[in-house]
Amino acid sequence: VMLMSNTEPSIVSPDNNFTVLWRKINCEAGSTSNTESVENLKSSWNAQKANGAEYIVLQLHPQGWTSNRASQERFYEFVMWLKDEGVVFMHPSEYTEYINQ
Repeated sequence: VMLMSNTEPSIVSPDNNFTVLWRKINCEAGSTSNTESVENLKSSWNAQKANGAEYIVLQLHPQGWTSNRASQERFYEFVMWLKDEGVVFMHPSEYTEYINQ
């Protein structure tokens, strides 16, 4: 289950409390739908990992990609890099199930 709290994604625990998923990367450079450079995204990812993040939420607004193909291509390149790094992708509800096993 994913909730929005103060515009942040959250997960629900078995005791019906919710936890805001704070460890995130804002994938946009200054304006909505303008994806950061791939090198900046990688740097942000590596900084979160170096700080011991158990998860990292990617925040972006892809609806604007219809008019900004370069943003879509940068994000795609970043995701392909993450896959090469062995990153596991999941939705917040899947993460909830994972941590509650």
